[in-house]
Amino acid sequence: MFIVPTASVTASDAENIGAFGAMNRYTTSFQIPNGTIDEYKTVYEQNVPESVRAHLQLTFDDNGYSEVVGGLENLRTAAIILFAAGLLSALAILVLLLYFFIVKQKKRTAIERSLGMSKNQCRVSLVSGVVILSAVAVILGTVCSSVLFDKVQTLDLTGQSEHTFSTEYSLWARDENAVETEDAENTGVLEVVIPAAMILLTAGLSVILVNRSLKYELIEMLNK
Repeated sequence: MFIVPTASVTASDAENIGAFGAMNRYTTSFQIPNGTIDEYKTVYEQNVPESVRAHLQLTFDDNGYSEVVGGLENLRTAAIILFAAGLLSALAILVLLLYFFIVKQKKRTAIERSLGMSKNQCRVSLVSGVVILSAVAVILGTVCSSVLFDKVQTLDLTGQSEHTFSTEYSLWARDENAVETEDAENTGVLEVVIPAAMILLTAGLSVILVNRSLKYELIEMLNK
């Protein structure tokens, strides 16, 4: 659609112009990114003369985005805080687990070695128990958190009566199905990658600490 002043058309418009008329809400519309209404108004007032603005009336329709965005920002902040708290809790539990089941087991290691077990057998004996325990804990935690996450998604945590907004004027409208599929795939990958990383981290730290304990001489460990 081309909007031009009628007086600027010097040639005949016969059979060349489908329709013409004044600018109105049905013939003149444009799209700006969500959340930029105030920014647009500021630039508009700075660059459009008052004489022109007196004859123009702008109507912004974001289909409820401005009402729900505050709740979404609060949810993002809460999610970051919960993630940080969960990460610190996991690391604290991991440290305690390694301390009591690896570092404090020097006496056990000394007794096993005095009974004829090799260093590799002692290493497997300690590490396997910690890895199995952590794997069970991580898997149970992942399953429980996934179930709770699915239930929380059905709740209205934004403080609005409806926590969704229309994507009619959004670029997502063209690829809405693709976006939803991609989000689902990313969530599934995280549910596998994060538990696997935790188990590998536990196993790696366990091996390092066990190797440090095995450096002590057997008599020295028994005396301690």
